[in-house]
Amino acid sequence: MKYIFCSSIYNMDDYEYLSEKSKIALGLADHNLNRNVIRGLDEVLGAPISLINNTPIPNWPAYPKIIFRKQHWSHLPEAKDLNCGFINFPVLKHLSRAITTFAAIRQAVKQAKGEPVTLLTYDLHVGACIAIRMARKCFSNLRTCVFMPDVPSAVLYAHSGGKITVADRMRAAIKMRSINQFDSYVFITEYLKDLIDVSKKPYAVVEGIYNDQQPPLPEATSGKKVIFYSGQLNPAYGMYELLDAFVELYREHPDHELWLCGNGKAVPRIHELEKTCTGIKYFGYVNGQTVRQLQSEATVLVNPRQNIDSFTKYSFPSKTMEYLASGRPVIGYKLDGIPEEYDPYIQYVEDNSIDALKQKLYQLCALPKQQRDEIGAQARAFILKHKNPRIMCQRIVEICEQHK
Repeated sequence: MKYIFCSSIYNMDDYEYLSEKSKIALGLADHNLNRNVIRGLDEVLGAPISLINNTPIPNWPAYPKIIFRKQHWSHLPEAKDLNCGFINFPVLKHLSRAITTFAAIRQAVKQAKGEPVTLLTYDLHVGACIAIRMARKCFSNLRTCVFMPDVPSAVLYAHSGGKITVADRMRAAIKMRSINQFDSYVFITEYLKDLIDVSKKPYAVVEGIYNDQQPPLPEATSGKKVIFYSGQLNPAYGMYELLDAFVELYREHPDHELWLCGNGKAVPRIHELEKTCTGIKYFGYVNGQTVRQLQSEATVLVNPRQNIDSFTKYSFPSKTMEYLASGRPVIGYKLDGIPEEYDPYIQYVEDNSIDALKQKLYQLCALPKQQRDEIGAQARAFILKHKNPRIMCQRIVEICEQHK
């Protein structure tokens, strides 16, 4: 069987150039998960998987270029990868990507000369979904599998803070209509299967994949009690609760600091609080290397997202795996989308009150360093052993093999 991955990553040789040109930050969360999937598939299959890639570039004028031509490249020396061309205007981007992605799929299937072909895709990107629907009608030897990292309608609400435009609703609706067209599924939580009739379709649950080649964080050098968060700074993700809890903690224990990285609707409030609560340090939207440098000084890492919205059933916060692998204690809430096997390694907040979060932050920071190190080391060992690319992608290949 031949495998193709319809990916959504940056060619990292071009990333710095693209970032300099873009008027908005180019996020790497989806890119990193894509890369870990690719690496795992390469290992399990024993050869580089071919990529039909749609580079996640913002629409013009946020990115000041209109025409992107197809580009051949290689994620490994032996790989044959393609960046699909597109027109970088709203709507036209989706249509042009559908055409060029379909053309690339057609070429790959023809090269297989009748051999069964499995096409994997990451997320329900509109252009890719249209292309895959067209390809399934044209080629009887093509089987498809989608990695669903979330539910489009739920993520739409979380990112918008409740202010959803007509265009946002239309994109989410198109994506939701595409869900049932695939032959097999990779879900980020078990609950996603409730949205789809999978009674006759194979599926696997892969809540995330950690790059086990990432070295552990170095020892902290500052000696400060640092509470660290990086990611989307949005109210839907508990940022206001974290800020309120820290302000109360700081009043009682001014030797603590809260370090924040990222962007989102909570940034104006963060700036306002910085004026009166000097323990809050906002570093802006920074690259992955800077995040790791800041994390290395952290006493604890926190994810303030609470289990109060329905979308928590359908999502697994990517930072949870990254945090656990850091070797630092991780504070969070018991979300529906987090499997029970993680429970021994996450320091759960008892309830949703501001006081409960404040107390948990203080308790973990007050532990002796040796005890904190033991907590962090156990969590890191769990992630490296059970959530590495090869282990997780073996699940994906196993369900794809059922297409035969």
